[in-house]
Amino acid sequence: MANFQPLPEEPSMQAWRGHALATYTAGQGAPVLLVHSINAAASAYEVRHPFTDLQRDYTTHALDLPGFGLSARPPRLYRATDYIEVLMQMLSSIGKPTILMASSLSSAFAIGAAARLPHLVRALVLVAPVGISQLSQPPTPVQSFTYDLLRGGFGDVVFGILSSQPVVRYYLEQQTYGDPARLTQEVQDNFHATTQFPGAKYAPICFVTGMLNYDVRREFARLSMPILILWGRKLKITPVRYAQEFLDTNPHAQLVVIEESGLPIEDSPAEFNTQVRAFLAGV
Repeated sequence: MANFQPLPEEPSMQAWRGHALATYTAGQGAPVLLVHSINAAASAYEVRHPFTDLQRDYTTHALDLPGFGLSARPPRLYRATDYIEVLMQMLSSIGKPTILMASSLSSAFAIGAAARLPHLVRALVLVAPVGISQLSQPPTPVQSFTYDLLRGGFGDVVFGILSSQPVVRYYLEQQTYGDPARLTQEVQDNFHATTQFPGAKYAPICFVTGMLNYDVRREFARLSMPILILWGRKLKITPVRYAQEFLDTNPHAQLVVIEESGLPIEDSPAEFNTQVRAFLAGV
């Protein structure tokens, strides 16, 4: 744990509701803010490829969301509005129109922030986003009961299993990579490392019990900035067929599908960066 560093830059610590928020900045130029996804092994490590590439021409920002990476992990009930608030804080701190990129469920939080601060979001890049039909409903009574159960000692046992090396590897192989042979031990070790910090269970259990669900349909429909949606054809956990919901909701959105890829920000970084740069050249 002591050697875990999500990105090749030392973090700066901001405050969010009295807790430490790890942020990273490199490069010069127009600002970009990169937001990792939400899962048991999430951290800014997930955005390392675009962070390293874009800093050659952009001032590139990233963060560990509260409950993940090197940010504080207080034992609180996390809600989608918390993460929207964090992104709004980051955008306000940057202080100028920013290209906002987010992955998976965090795309919903990025949409929420962009809807509230449209003058600070120059363009959106969403990687396999969810929030329209997937994960859009509030938690059910069963999910709320499960959350209460997982907050205690039983949750420690469950999270210990979910964050074990074999399960982390299985998740990456089955849900992130189109070809599991592309997963390296180094990548697995870094995803596993972020699960080993004290308090690591609290944000993920909010995710798995629906506490972070967020319906973006109305907010996404009214966005007017350029929007790029990137998907991998072989992504299983959020299949590419869900992209049509976003295209039908907002005519400003365009879709790029990367063939032979799972989650392209991780599985196909060179092609992912090429597509992002092509999009940014026109905004």
